[in-house]
Amino acid sequence: MQLEGGVRVSMQLEGGVRVSMQLEGGVRVSMQLEGGVRVSMQLEGGVRVSMQLEGGVRVSMQLEGGVRVGMQLEGGVRVGMQLEGGVRVGMQLEGGVRVGMQLEGGVRVGMQLEGGVRVGMQLEGGVRVGMQLEGGVRVGMQLEGGVRVGMQLEGGVRVGMQLEGGVRVGMQLEGGVRVGMQLEGGVRVGMQLEGGVRVGMQLEGGVRVGMQLEGGVRVGMQLEGGVRVGMQLEGGVRVGMQLEGGVRVGMQLEGGVRVGMQLEGGVRVGMQLEGGVRVGMQLEGGVRVGMQLEGGVCVSMQLEGGVRVGMQLEGGVRVGMQLEDGICLVSVPKLGPPPPP
Repeated sequence: MQLEGGVRVSMQLEGGVRVSMQLEGGVRVSMQLEGGVRVSMQLEGGVRVSMQLEGGVRVSMQLEGGVRVGMQLEGGVRVGMQLEGGVRVGMQLEGGVRVGMQLEGGVRVGMQLEGGVRVGMQLEGGVRVGMQLEGGVRVGMQLEGGVRVGMQLEGGVRVGMQLEGGVRVGMQLEGGVRVGMQLEGGVRVGMQLEGGVRVGMQLEGGVRVGMQLEGGVRVGMQLEGGVRVGMQLEGGVRVGMQLEGGVRVGMQLEGGVRVGMQLEGGVRVGMQLEGGVRVGMQLEGGVRVGMQLEGGVCVSMQLEGGVRVGMQLEGGVRVGMQLEDGICLVSVPKLGPPPPP
């Protein structure tokens, strides 16, 4: 343990679980838990968070300027997401079905499905659409100035097409790959690919998107009011994510390791790892931290008024620590199990 200038703390617990913590200027936190599940966390300037879970499922998360999120799940299904300026989304699912999506200026969408059926779609200026299906049946479609259509079917496939009221389009490809498409009021799109990979997409009011991939990996995505995102990956690893009011995030990983995370009022974080090692963390008013590791070693930590620290390690060695006015230090080692609640 080191206390430099009244505030900096560095701690190491060597008995299968190592913890290193630094508090610089009252706010920065760096943590490492080495016992099958490593966690590294940094809060710089009150808001930035970087997390790593190493035990089959790695998660890296960054919140920069209150809104940007980058996520990686490494266990057969990788997801990278970025929300920049409130609305842009980039997604990758690496487990046979890759999806990349971008919403720029509220309406533009680019999509790729790599598992026998590739789709690229762009909505520019509210109405233009370009589509490609690569799996024996290629389709390219453009709506320019409200009514112009160019279509290509490669693989001897039947097409039925209707233009009603100048802009509405219904499209069907019958030969193993069925597509239904509708453009209503200039921007709404409904799309279905039936051949092992089904996709339903809706753009309402310029920004809302609902998406489903049914072939082992299901994805539901909604952007409401510019920023809200709901995501589900059903194929051993489920993820639910919500950004409300610009910053709130709820995350669940169901496949032996569950994570719930909430950022409320810009800085609050609640985190749970359920698979032998549980972590709960809260940052309130910029600086307060509460942390629990339930798997033989429990840690509870609070920073109040910038300097006070209370810490408990329950696994044969208990430590209580308080720093008040920058100088007071009380350390109480205690052997044996913790007292009953």
